[in-house]
This record gives sequence, structure tokens and C-alpha cells, in this order.
Amino acid sequence: MTLSVLMSVYKNDSAAELRESLESLCSQTRPAEQVVLVRDGAIGDELEFVISDYLTKLPLLAVGYDENHGRAYALNYGMDFCTCDLIARMDADDICYPQRFEKQVCQFEKSPELKILGTGIEEFYLTPDGEVIRNIRLYPEYTTGKSKTLYKGTPLAHPTVMIRSDLLKLYKYNLNNQKYSQDIELWFRLLLNGQEIQTIQEPLLHFRITDKTFSRRNVSKAKTELKIYVSSLYKLNGFSFLLAYPLIRFCSRLLPVSLIKRMYFSKSRQKSVKMPIKI
Repeated sequence: MTLSVLMSVYKNDSAAELRESLESLCSQTRPAEQVVLVRDGAIGDELEFVISDYLTKLPLLAVGYDENHGRAYALNYGMDFCTCDLIARMDADDICYPQRFEKQVCQFEKSPELKILGTGIEEFYLTPDGEVIRNIRLYPEYTTGKSKTLYKGTPLAHPTVMIRSDLLKLYKYNLNNQKYSQDIELWFRLLLNGQEIQTIQEPLLHFRITDKTFSRRNVSKAKTELKIYVSSLYKLNGFSFLLAYPLIRFCSRLLPVSLIKRMYFSKSRQKSVKMPIKI
């Protein structure tokens, strides 16, 4: 099976982090046949320099447009350039483990019925004093529309997903009146149409956590996420007291950023997200 990687970059991304991301693609034990990188608006000379440097190191196709429209729009735009059987996602600040593509593609080749496959992640955060905090996060091994784990959170990490190209191009990201959480909305639409999501129970991507990760969790985003969860879960399973979980998560998003940050790195959370879940 052939593989396209789909990424987007915009002007506020770090050139150094983009270089790390692209370099991790050069180190894959099973390289991709195509890397589609979408410029979501004008990106500036530093980022353009990094892209030009990797045009000869990777099967890189850099496309884009003049005005910033957001990640979901960029990904919809970019997937039309993807020509392979599978599409793998990652962001401009993510770093793939060397065996990521090899292990995911192998799963697709062994399982013809497999459509959507994620992996675990290794979160890493650089503190102001230079310390690196690392944490492994795993996601449910199997998720269907009936899985109770859906009430507690997303079934997979967006930058780890590998999906059959024809399926992603059929559903795409929903851009209608929705500024946030288009990835979560997509997972629910796929589940509502009878798809199953699987994840490999090991980390295969380094996921960068910064202070912006917490500050971006604003009230508007929290409201959008709550609406997606409640409406989608109700469509899937009707009323359930488990709908209290999305509401609790919404309330936690309203806490001060400093407190959210402390909770995120707490030992209790670190323990809970390492547990493989098969429900």
C-alpha cells in the first residue's frame, strides 16, 4: 500500500519545529511515497527556507494559497493532492518515531477491513527552567459508536491518524459554522456511519505541549466541543447519565490556565492516560 503524509503550516509555526518534523519523516524505516504540505496563507522567509531545504530530501509537494483559513480548510485543500492509498496526519510541530509508518502500514496490509488507525503519543513539555516533562498517553484499542470510552474523551490523537484515502476524501473536515474541534466532529461522523476506529497501544509520535496548548482552550472552543460530544453521543446512544462526563470536562476547561496546567501534569492524570482501554 502507498502512503501520503498530509500536513499544514502557517505563519506562527516555528521554523525549527517544522524542521524537526520533516527530519523525522526522513528517518522513517518505511518512508512515505508522498508528503503534501499546505501553506495556510503566507508563511514568511524562515519557514519557506525550511521547506525549500527538504524539497530534495523528501518526496515533498508544497502547495497553498495567500490567506490563512485555518487548519481544517488547509487539510481539506491538501487531501485533494494526495495520490496514495493511505493518508497519515501530523502537524508542523510533531515528531514521528522512526517506526511509526512501518507499524501503521503493516496493520493495514494485514487487515483489509481496517479503515482508521491511530497510535499512542509521548507528550513532552519544556519547563521554564529547562526540565523536560514526558508522559505516555494511550487511547482505546477499539472504538465503535457504542463504546463507553467515547463519553470520556476523543478516541484517538489527531496527529497520529492514518486513514484510507478514499474514506477521508469522502467525509472531509466540516467547515460549516465551526471554528474548533473539526477533528472530533469528523470522528463522530465516521462512527455514526458505522466505522470503527483502532489505535496501536504504544506511542509512535512525540506530541509537543507548550503554554499555548493550555491558553488555546478558551470558552468558545469548550462550548463547541461540548456541543459536538452531547449531540453526537445522543444520536449514537440516546440519553445516558454518562453524558455527565462531557459536561464535567467542559467545566474543567473554564478553570484558570495555571490550575488546568497543574492538573494536566498531575500524577493521577499521568497514571490514567497510560492504561490501555479495550471497551
